[in-house]
Amino acid sequence: MEKYKRLETLIRILERSPFLSKQGIIDYFENHHDLSLPARTLERDFQSLEIDFHIAVKYDRMQLKM
Repeated sequence: MEKYKRLETLIRILERSPFLSKQGIIDYFENHHDLSLPARTLERDFQSLEIDFHIAVKYDRMQLKM
């Protein structure tokens, strides 16, 4: 999946389910797009949204156990 398409999909996921965990996002990509999304790629996508598009993704890192 192309990076910008993945970012668009990520934004849509977060709009629909703003409190979804990182693992939930990874599972969504696997189940609905047949895409294995490593946690590190997801982190880079979060950074890209922040830097390139000024969209901040905030979450409680203490609750994320991967």
